[in-house]
Amino acid sequence: MLLCFGDLCVDLIARTAHAPGTGEDATVDHMAITMAGAAVNCAIAAAKEDVPVELMGIAGEDALGDSMLAHLANNGVGVQHVRRVAEPTGMVMSIVHPGGERTLYSFRGANAAAYGVLPNIKCDYVYLSGYSFQTELSRNMALELKAQATLCALDPSFQFARDFRTHYRETLSGLRFLLPNYQEAQLMTGETSVENCAAALRRFNVATVVIKLGGQGCYVDTGTVQQYVRAELLESAKDTTGAGDTFCGVFLASVLQGLDELAAAKRANSAARKHVAG
Repeated sequence: MLLCFGDLCVDLIARTAHAPGTGEDATVDHMAITMAGAAVNCAIAAAKEDVPVELMGIAGEDALGDSMLAHLANNGVGVQHVRRVAEPTGMVMSIVHPGGERTLYSFRGANAAAYGVLPNIKCDYVYLSGYSFQTELSRNMALELKAQATLCALDPSFQFARDFRTHYRETLSGLRFLLPNYQEAQLMTGETSVENCAAALRRFNVATVVIKLGGQGCYVDTGTVQQYVRAELLESAKDTTGAGDTFCGVFLASVLQGLDELAAAKRANSAARKHVAG
């Protein structure tokens, strides 16, 4: 079983063909509300690959929280370890720019609350979202889960990567998988090349580093194997939101199903490409 821990967020997504400057207006071509959050996206992607998945996190005692739990259950994700609190369910405003890149504005809400006593859960892998490290209570919970996990994977956020060298250097020790994107890997290491970034991250006692490279695929460093796993070319991207989370979910599901890291990365590339293509 895969246990995913992280933020539960409702996404308000606005897509525009024009990226306005400061003080300018822009016409929105598409607007939608979706259930999201890195751990949520990862869990759903893994569940679609027919592996057992449980989500651990916090939702508000509000209509958005109700919708979130229903969405997870409808997609095959266990929700018995989702706690409800009086704070509002977290939200993210996602502005999708021309070309599919996006800007995110996050409100963590209930995600910053105390989870409570850690339940006794038997699982094969624990997935941690880097967003959990933004505030003290959720950070402590993530570290407690990591300490108890037999095998642990971490997907850093931009904030985690930015603050890594001053706050989180010891967090990586003992990880089975570290799954940053290229920008995050550069921020964490100060290196410029993909290969040097991966090698530097492995020196923090990480078994395998997988650097996500967007439309180019990914780079896998297991210590014995260092290899690019290229993605199939995609002419245009509708929206990159959640693509990295989808990659993580399918990658971990594939490993749980017995695939090696390179085969899992190839399968995860395909899933992320399909997600971006819409």
